[in-house]
Amino acid sequence: MCAPNENILQNVAFEASEKIREKTIYKFVDVIVQTPKGSNHGLVTGVIVEDHGNRYEVKPNSNGLRFAVGEISFREYKQLERKEFRLLFSIFFGGILTFLVIMGIISRLL
Repeated sequence: MCAPNENILQNVAFEASEKIREKTIYKFVDVIVQTPKGSNHGLVTGVIVEDHGNRYEVKPNSNGLRFAVGEISFREYKQLERKEFRLLFSIFFGGILTFLVIMGIISRLL
């Protein structure tokens, strides 16, 4: 049995992969699906498109869709993905650092 959040993620990824399949200017090749142990349903983690023998694997998200419709190049797609990863990484560890600093301040006050 899947958790509700898991279903939401699956639906969003599936819908994004379908948009890529429908709107791509490249030849649609396949989707990459990961199925967690103990689950009957998989999560779409990638879409493969092809152009003149070159295969491109993109994530089912807005950047992947932008590449698939020809709005950005694959190089720009990879740069955007790295930039977003660094931003999420910074926010996550910045939040942890902020939490630890606040806990340190509170412990000194007690």
